[in-house]
Amino acid sequence: MLALQQYRKRIIDQVKAYRPGHRVSADEVRALLGVLSADQNASKGLVTTTSEFAPKISEDRLLKPFMPHRLELKKGELKRL
Repeated sequence: MLALQQYRKRIIDQVKAYRPGHRVSADEVRALLGVLSADQNASKGLVTTTSEFAPKISEDRLLKPFMPHRLELKKGELKRL
């Protein structure tokens, strides 16, 4: 017999609507990790920006262990509803 359990996911998205040239810093992304550790029900965190991320942010020693499964960085145009 195979028993399947249904899982719920709670994703926290931190949105940074910055002008071009204003980069999201590693400290700003690390702040989301603090929120994730405090919210035991959160399964993943996203940082979404209209601009860019700081150079080599994906190589940051504090962030790298969490990417891409627990933390994801997304850039692109934000859609207004």
